[in-house]
Amino acid sequence: MLTGWKTLIFSAAVALVGAAQTFNWASVLNEKNAGIAMLAIGAVSAVLRFFTSTPAMSSEPK
Repeated sequence: MLTGWKTLIFSAAVALVGAAQTFNWASVLNEKNAGIAMLAIGAVSAVLRFFTSTPAMSSEPK
């Protein structure tokens, strides 16, 4: 179910959370870098998705 899509969905969710700053990351990081950190985590996760055994948006392994 959703093979090849789950990681991208997760990455988008993380990036959106960072952009909206619904989680109070400012208490962990300084306010300036809180949104940037969450956006970077989402972006890195999305990029790493393309290096897994099942290509993004595909249910068949290479």
